[in-house]
Amino acid sequence: MFTIPDRSNPDFEKIVSSIERQGKNMPIQGTSADITKYALVYIYNEIVKRKLDAFLILNVHDEIVAEAREDVVDEVAKIVEDNMIKAWRKLIKTVPIKVDVFISSVWEKG
Repeated sequence: MFTIPDRSNPDFEKIVSSIERQGKNMPIQGTSADITKYALVYIYNEIVKRKLDAFLILNVHDEIVAEAREDVVDEVAKIVEDNMIKAWRKLIKTVPIKVDVFISSVWEKG
């Protein structure tokens, strides 16, 4: 909970700006987290359903890291891409989405 700053405070504008930024950012971050959670569930369920030798390893912010055997890596990459889009569309109806999938033998930023 925020307390209303006193207008006589020399940092009044700075405090108000900070409160406004946090108020605008919180729903964006929360929605992003919800989308990622949905995507993780969708991806996991699809991997299990297809009985693929693949595992979800980690997620960081809006990035999902999966590990897959080489012979199924393209299929898993498509599952990740499709289900990240599916999760996005569950909550965001009008804003377009683009998912970048990167395949590597080591975890690295593409």
